Amino acid sequence: MRDKIYLVLLWVGLSLSLGYAQQDTQKVTEEESHRMGQDLIDLLQTGRYFEAKSLYDTIRIKVDSIHPFIENLYRMYISSFENKPDSAAFYIEEIIKHHFVTNINPYLSLWEVYAEVLQDYKKAYQTLDRIRTYLEQNPDSLSNEELKRIQDYLIDLEDRTRRLAAEPTIRIVRDDTENSTPLLTDTVLKQGYLFFHASYNGHQPISTLFDTGASEYVFMDKVIAEQMGVRKYPVYENDTTSTINGINVSGYLGILDSLQMANITLYHIPVGVFDMKSTIHIPDTFEVDSLKREEVISRFYQASRVVLGLKAMRWIEKIIIDQENNRLCFPSVVKEPEKVKDRNMFWSYNRLFTSVEVNNCAMMTLIDSGINDYIRIDTCFYEKHKSFIPVDTLKGKKYNNKTMIGRTQPIPFEIIAKDPVVTFDSLVIHPEKGDDVCVSSFSQWGEIYSQMVEATVGFPFLKRLGKKILFDFRNMRMEVLE
Repeated sequence: MRDKIYLVLLWVGLSLSLGYAQQDTQKVTEEESHRMGQDLIDLLQTGRYFEAKSLYDTIRIKVDSIHPFIENLYRMYISSFENKPDSAAFYIEEIIKHHFVTNINPYLSLWEVYAEVLQDYKKAYQTLDRIRTYLEQNPDSLSNEELKRIQDYLIDLEDRTRRLAAEPTIRIVRDDTENSTPLLTDTVLKQGYLFFHASYNGHQPISTLFDTGASEYVFMDKVIAEQMGVRKYPVYENDTTSTINGINVSGYLGILDSLQMANITLYHIPVGVFDMKSTIHIPDTFEVDSLKREEVISRFYQASRVVLGLKAMRWIEKIIIDQENNRLCFPSVVKEPEKVKDRNMFWSYNRLFTSVEVNNCAMMTLIDSGINDYIRIDTCFYEKHKSFIPVDTLKGKKYNNKTMIGRTQPIPFEIIAKDPVVTFDSLVIHPEKGDDVCVSSFSQWGEIYSQMVEATVGFPFLKRLGKKILFDFRNMRMEVLE
């Protein structure tokens, strides 16, 4: 397979002149306005959604006019964070049309939105044609070697587009039956993970993990996939590699013809098929209720055989975790514009983030219902704010078996003392016994953790929020209903 050019929206060089108009000297100087603009770009590129919105509001007050490039770049990123890919595509088109960026990266990102997200293959093909025209003109004076590498990559993209277009598009159908399904008792791990029954390709329903930390549509063990009749996705000729809980595992991308839960059926859903046993790592020192290590591995395997991930949830749009009645609910979606509160979660790098405060320290927090942490803070963030987050020195450093589905690893952490004040969306969270706020390094869990994530919350945190929790992917809110 030819080398892949990494498709991310990091187009902007750090030496750009941002061109703010400056007329009111009581506001900010031209130098200050340029610095604010560069700070805004940096926040956008590092996924700092809430800080970027706050700085943008400040810029609008203090600067007379914002350069159109900065305006379009900001709106493009915010549209992406807020799960509005059609709007993101519009602003990329604006950036290209006005020649704000003179390289092919905006075109590549545009192809990705059209082909991978919006399933608009006509526009995806047109975008590839526009890239070829751009390369023929070669305004960047690329070398022959670089031109050849990009042209070879375009052949791969065209082939991928053709294969994608040959498949039926993903779609969702809702019927008039019961719009909820029972949450299953966690009899396998006995830690309270969120399981429910779903039917795949019309087969008998099987236990499925509800995991907001899973970045794809569905993960499935290869044995189960064979039983469910999952067919290999023709977009990929060879096996693929994915990172699951920090482990690189080989497998393949398949297609589920149907996925049915309660009154919802999703059609033509991509599914990552792997040997889930290969993702399980249990250290020799790990013990659970005196069970043998092999039995622990078997339990984790049973729990992680099928996982519903974030991309499938985005199609469902609204999901309620009803702990009082022990059900997973899929309320109807109103297509008309809704009056909603400010967004309190956002989408970045196929991960779901929010803001959680500990002792008034706001943290960029990954929402991961597939881990058993209440709150875990990254060491780097803690070191910057440790004067506000006291640690019980009597307890000192301990080892905790951090459990992510399929992977358990002893990680040193410090328990935060004296009942730290935890708030979410101005709501004070009341922990229960065993709900520890701990500190450890995220570096071993992959690049996305170490570079962007300041904290994680797992299913114990979600359970403490309230009796009914709404995930609204249409309006990007996590809301306590009761």
